[in-house]
Amino acid sequence: MILPSPQSLTINGKPIVIFSDYDGTITQEDAIVQTMKQFAPPQWKAIAHAILETRTLSIHEGIQQLYGLIPAHQKQAMIDFNLAHIPLRAGFDAFMQFRQQYNIPFWVVSGGVDAFIAPKLAPWAGQFRLFSNQLAETVESTNLKLHLPYAPKQCELCGNCACCKVEILDQWVADEFYRIVIGDSVTDVGMAKVACRVYAVANSSLAADCVKLGISHTPFETFDDIVQDLTQFKD
Repeated sequence: MILPSPQSLTINGKPIVIFSDYDGTITQEDAIVQTMKQFAPPQWKAIAHAILETRTLSIHEGIQQLYGLIPAHQKQAMIDFNLAHIPLRAGFDAFMQFRQQYNIPFWVVSGGVDAFIAPKLAPWAGQFRLFSNQLAETVESTNLKLHLPYAPKQCELCGNCACCKVEILDQWVADEFYRIVIGDSVTDVGMAKVACRVYAVANSSLAADCVKLGISHTPFETFDDIVQDLTQFKD
């Protein structure tokens, strides 16, 4: 862990650390959904519905099923598609400049796949850490397979995620750091429950879940909204 410098922005006397989801949060649209529309056979829709809508299929199982529908030889085409057709949410570059100015650690925590996320965020390489699922090595004749290095180990909040964002967040002790979470979906609810401050994409499922669970949160549409809100804490 790289600790914040003494010049870091603080809230309630604690240095800020920011954790952000990727799909539908850093990106304007859910990159996984858009990629599935482009590359997966029609049965992907039933799997996604079971994960996100009825919530009858765990994220851990569902994400493996989704990517398992796609032939491994499509990997490069999928990378190219994400680079060309998945826009980032407005204000992200300004947000990254802001957090760099105030030495705020930034961890991207995603239930997506590193091979498609890292190239998209390459302009900011070295300014963040990425925690996500990984593509496992496959022979060209097989479908994609995932390696889940951050699958939950002892998470008591759900334990069903492919990438346990809560256990990643807990590497920064709550008593010592002001933990900020940015997200949009069911995969971010666990983090929201233990964060000090939550930014939820406006009208997203995370925003709805926060209302339902009584979790204080700030809706946002662009990263400029987040920067504007955080500037109130500048000296």
